Amino acid sequence: MLEAMASFNLVEHWYGHNFEPPLAPTGYPRLFAKHRRPYRTADGYLCAMPYTDAHWKRFFTEAGMPQAAVDPRFATIAERTRHIDALYALAAEVIATRTTADWLQTFERLEVPASRMNRLEDLPKDPHLKATGFFKTVQDPTMGTLCFPGAAVRIDRRQLPVRMAPRLGEHTHQVLRDAGIDDISTDEPFRERAPI
Repeated sequence: MLEAMASFNLVEHWYGHNFEPPLAPTGYPRLFAKHRRPYRTADGYLCAMPYTDAHWKRFFTEAGMPQAAVDPRFATIAERTRHIDALYALAAEVIATRTTADWLQTFERLEVPASRMNRLEDLPKDPHLKATGFFKTVQDPTMGTLCFPGAAVRIDRRQLPVRMAPRLGEHTHQVLRDAGIDDISTDEPFRERAPI
């Protein structure tokens, strides 16, 4: 688990340490920017990632900020990285003026990656999670109907099953029978016996 998380996070955060000797410290500056977070909209939050030069120009033009579209601080990825706090603060200011649905339609038209920010209770209604059947319903004889999140891992393109854990002692008699102890009374507690 540690290796999986380290590998996932260090793809970007190893940063200048990809080189020997390192060319820069660890930590991708764009990800540590103060204003890099989901954007507040007029009625909720969304995640948006204008990334390329074209994305940012289209975004600023759409937002009615043509001066930002030609601002040398935002013209290239290198300059945007150097001025990332100012860039994200400006984006946050303009995104707050319109609704989430309006921005999602706009970003789709501008071909800028964006998504509504789900609250925990929104996840079962998320279109992608619904389409993939992520949430699984399980029937339990004692507890009734239960709902569990599925596993993200797929083996041979199949999602791993969600199963209920056995109850305490549920398989004791079968395990003992498999071990050659077959004269078990269900009315008496199990007594330790000498090995066969």
